[in-house]
Amino acid sequence: MAELSLTRAWNETAAFVKQEAGLLLPVALLAVLPAVAVQLVVPEPPRGRLPEPGLWILLVLLAVLIAMTANIAISRLALRPGTSVGEALSHALRRLPAFLAAAIIVGIGFGLTLIVVGLVILIPTAGPGGQPSPLGTALVFLIAFPVVLYVGARLFLTTPVTAAEPGGPFAILRRSWALTADHAWTLIGLMILLVVLLLVVTLAVGTVAGILIALAAGPPRPGSVSAMLMLLVGAALNTVVTAYLTTLTARIYAQLAGDAASGI
Repeated sequence: MAELSLTRAWNETAAFVKQEAGLLLPVALLAVLPAVAVQLVVPEPPRGRLPEPGLWILLVLLAVLIAMTANIAISRLALRPGTSVGEALSHALRRLPAFLAAAIIVGIGFGLTLIVVGLVILIPTAGPGGQPSPLGTALVFLIAFPVVLYVGARLFLTTPVTAAEPGGPFAILRRSWALTADHAWTLIGLMILLVVLLLVVTLAVGTVAGILIALAAGPPRPGSVSAMLMLLVGAALNTVVTAYLTTLTARIYAQLAGDAASGI
């Protein structure tokens, strides 16, 4: 069993991001900017309703594909010191179909699981008119949440596996599942810790930036300069977070994969 040291992984991540920020941050920004563009073009829906379908849906899909490509490229850079940004992006584009297919497989699996759980729990506990009862909804959440956490931990390494090893979508999923077999609880703890830290940092940065921007340019209303500045602050924060988290995942993979991390 390969040992896993999160302290070592973080130290390697911090050192690498500091040393190679000039390579990593532009690629991380590539993952973030399309999402910012989507926020600018998605129509404002009436309260309580979803936006009307339109071309913005295609932009959302494009943003997801670009983000996936950028994350694979960052993993490649973190696992192959000396790789150029162009080489990393080219490699990421070649591996994108396999990664996308793996993501679709996982999404279908989660969807079918939720449907089955919902049928088993929500229908028998439905209230008048077939409305889901609060108890049934709570039970679905209590069952689904631990499953999502566990499967998320076992598939935590799909991005670096895609970047470092050959194989199609099922091979990617099997490899991540195998590498994390003895470290699921450690990775679950890491995922929870990261979510909490991200919430705290995002809240703190958003609060401080919101106050300063409001004082300088007024309240951030839709289409205003203040709103644009808030988007840019969020993009800057997400760029740094993407660079660190994707590199951290790659360094965890490097520990668990050992010699296999030198794959393709």
